[in-house]
Amino acid sequence: MRGNIEKNSNYDLIVVGINLQGLDGFGLLHQLQKHFVNIPIIMIAASNEPKLMIQTLEQGASAYVHKGLLHNVHQVLSGNIYFHDLVQSVQIDSTFTLA
Repeated sequence: MRGNIEKNSNYDLIVVGINLQGLDGFGLLHQLQKHFVNIPIIMIAASNEPKLMIQTLEQGASAYVHKGLLHNVHQVLSGNIYFHDLVQSVQIDSTFTLA
């Protein structure tokens, strides 16, 4: 396997793009699955095609995430609260505070 991924490292999660320049994302997924058997692998892409989403899960990925959601994930990991556009119109109780 190419790259700087160490097989003995303690990874909690692996995130891989499906459409990588010069690489087959599904081929990389299969190689990662051989080396990191118990680590969830999330595949990301810019496609909303249900067929690609299903194929991703059938190939053994733990999840498919649309690239547009990565900004939202970054918000959460930075300690912010993310509400989807559909939820933003809901009023939050005035007693709600952030710690």
